[in-house]
Amino acid sequence: MFKKAKFFIFALFLGANLHAISEGVEYNILENPIPNSNNTLTEVWSYQCSHCYLHYTYDTIGHIKDKIKDLNIKLMMVKSWGQFGKEMANLLAYAEYEDSKNKLNPSDKNSKYDEITKLYFIDLFKNNQKWNNDPKEFYKLGLNSLDISLKKLEKFINSPEGEYLLKSSDIADEIANLVGTPAFVVNGKYVINLAYVKSSDDLVEIINELLKLK
Repeated sequence: MFKKAKFFIFALFLGANLHAISEGVEYNILENPIPNSNNTLTEVWSYQCSHCYLHYTYDTIGHIKDKIKDLNIKLMMVKSWGQFGKEMANLLAYAEYEDSKNKLNPSDKNSKYDEITKLYFIDLFKNNQKWNNDPKEFYKLGLNSLDISLKKLEKFINSPEGEYLLKSSDIADEIANLVGTPAFVVNGKYVINLAYVKSSDDLVEIINELLKLK
C-alpha cells in the first residue's frame, strides 16, 4: 500500500549539528503548494500508516511545538489510502469543526481530533481491529467518542462547513502519493526529506531554516 513511501523513523534523543540545507537533499519543493500556509508546518498522515503511529506515540509534533513557538500546525489525513480512509476523514472533519468552536488546534492533546486519532491508532495497531470490513462497524468507535449519531455526521459532511473541511485536505492525497507518509511540509511548499533527519532536533532545525525561505 505504501510502496512509494520512503520512511525514516529517527531516534528522538540523538543529536546532530546542521549548518546548511539544500533543495534536493534535506527538502524538496512541491509543484502544487498547500494554500494559506505561511508560517505553517503541515503533517500529511494516514491512520493506517505505522510510521505515522510511531510519530504520534513519540509526540513529534508536540516536540516541534515546544521548540518553535508561534508556529501554525495543520494536520491533513490521506483519504484515498487503505480501507475506511473516507470514513475516518469524515469523523476527523466533524472533530475539527467542534474543536474550532473551542479554539483548539487539531494537534492539541485535549482536542477531539487528537482523541479520534488516538482511538483508531490503538484499535488498529494494538487491537488489530478490522471492523468486520463494515463501514458502520468502523464508525461506531468515533461516533461514540464524538457522542453523535451517524445521521448527524452525514448531515454535517453534507453541510457547507463539512464540505469545506473535507475539500481543504484533498491535497494531502496528492502529496502522499508523491512522497509517502508521514510528510512534513513547511510553508505549504517545502517537503522535508526524512531520510536526512537523524533526530527530532534535526527536524526542528530544518523547519527553522525552511521558515526563513521566501
